[in-house]
Amino acid sequence: MPVPRGKEGKPHQRAYTLVDPNPATGTLTLEFALHDGVASAWARAAEPGDTIEASIQGTGFTAPAPEPERLLVIGDPASLPAINSLLDAYPRTPATIWFETRHAAAADLPVRLDPDRHDIRRVERGAGAGANLVEQVKAQLPELVADPASAYVWPACDASTTRALTAYLRKDLALPKQRVNGLGYWRAA
Repeated sequence: MPVPRGKEGKPHQRAYTLVDPNPATGTLTLEFALHDGVASAWARAAEPGDTIEASIQGTGFTAPAPEPERLLVIGDPASLPAINSLLDAYPRTPATIWFETRHAAAADLPVRLDPDRHDIRRVERGAGAGANLVEQVKAQLPELVADPASAYVWPACDASTTRALTAYLRKDLALPKQRVNGLGYWRAA
């Protein structure tokens, strides 16, 4: 399959979370949130056995110390592979997840939930471009933060929603910088 190309014919580059990498077999999975775009078009046409050129660059994620008593995760389908990796990295840690969706079919996405430890709160995106998610997080999250120094909040949505949430967490809730890891996964058009 041809390499996806973007503007000016240059190879399309994007960062993706590796899902279930297995160094022994040299395999991994990539998951795509399908929408309009070069990578989505490539993913729709991909077939088992197709290859891609990839550079493994590691992660910018640094595990918080001390380990969080609860994960507070805010994301959407684009960040689902990373959400699942975060839940896998903390197998015994309770988590509250606000998961923003546009379509009812998102309820079928494979969130790796443990019903004994994880609480998922599905939030409809609506016309406000993330405003509903920001409003619900602001209303619900403060009661889950007993101690700002031991909280750990991971917002990963569209860039403007992530910026708004990160500013709220740092300024209004006074969470220390090392206890908030905000990532803007995409830009709303």
